[in-house]
Amino acid sequence: MNNFYNPYNNYSNNYFGRPQNSSIQQTQFFTPLNNIQFANLDEAKSYVLPPNSQMIFLDKDKQRCYLKTSDNNGYSKFEIYNLQKQDGEIQEASAESVAPDLSVYAKNESVDALKNELDAFKADITNSIKEVYKKIELKSALENISDSRNKEQ
Repeated sequence: MNNFYNPYNNYSNNYFGRPQNSSIQQTQFFTPLNNIQFANLDEAKSYVLPPNSQMIFLDKDKQRCYLKTSDNNGYSKFEIYNLQKQDGEIQEASAESVAPDLSVYAKNESVDALKNELDAFKADITNSIKEVYKKIELKSALENISDSRNKEQ
């Protein structure tokens, strides 16, 4: 009998000559990662995270929690959140209950007035440009006339 491992035989010898029974399952111990730690601000800031991970730190002394996240390069971002106790039931805000503050928006009348002012300003600039072009054309025409008179003499 050879001493080489045969994956198709449940009772074969492995490479080292020890019998192996694959029907017996080995127990694997799984330790779940706990992403919540108790710390103070200095401990939370100085905690080194592996790349692409995040950790939540609950403050031992204050009603705060800290979220520390690290990116692919290992650079970390640190955020502070305040914790508040809620009394009674939690009510979700619906779209109808939250009305937008319309005082921050411009009124239609003021927008129309501004549009009219801009249109008038645009017309003034266009007329000014046309006048400048007319003066340039008149000046060049006068220069052409004076040049032609000078050549005749």
